[in-house]
Amino acid sequence: MMTTRGILLLVSLMVTVATQAQTFNGFVELGPNLNQIQGDDLAGWHKLGGFAGVGVFTDFSDRWRGSLTIAYSQYGSSASSREATRMTSVYDKVSLDYVAVPVKVHYMDWLSQDETFYKLEFYAGLEYMRLISEAAEGTDGSDLIAVNPYRANGANALAGAYYVWSLKWAAGFNYHSSVTPMQDRGDQQNQFLKQLGFRLRRTF
Repeated sequence: MMTTRGILLLVSLMVTVATQAQTFNGFVELGPNLNQIQGDDLAGWHKLGGFAGVGVFTDFSDRWRGSLTIAYSQYGSSASSREATRMTSVYDKVSLDYVAVPVKVHYMDWLSQDETFYKLEFYAGLEYMRLISEAAEGTDGSDLIAVNPYRANGANALAGAYYVWSLKWAAGFNYHSSVTPMQDRGDQQNQFLKQLGFRLRRTF
């Protein structure tokens, strides 16, 4: 699987190719996440996290473009007050921090009045995940990482949309979902990450 050095080399390659094609645009992106983990027996989107990344666009045509981002992204889950009382899960809270590399294809529509940019942008893609920090606390205060550690590498499918109000600014929402299990648990119940996020993007 890809290492952190591999991630940096991939980003450098993307920047080089996009620059040579003279269709290079850089951007920064950040925002909050709502998270849950399928398979931890905790319901609801009770875990708040954050996302911050830098990336590049390259245009395929007038309406189509691709992007690559390298980001810091927080995932996890947290018991609601009712679940904490009932102890329906062995987990009380899970906190997972990743270096994430989303690769996306974008489709743009609704040309602005001055015809300089499109106001709507829809995208889908895949995201490579590299775990950099993990913590899982049981309802009894125990460390559950020692029992069921999380995998160092994973992958998500993702989709989202932006509303673009100028050449430089856009905001939107995204949904991420694991396509690989996040633990090595054999035939036992495995865990998959889910994320809803708000993104503010500044293009350069």
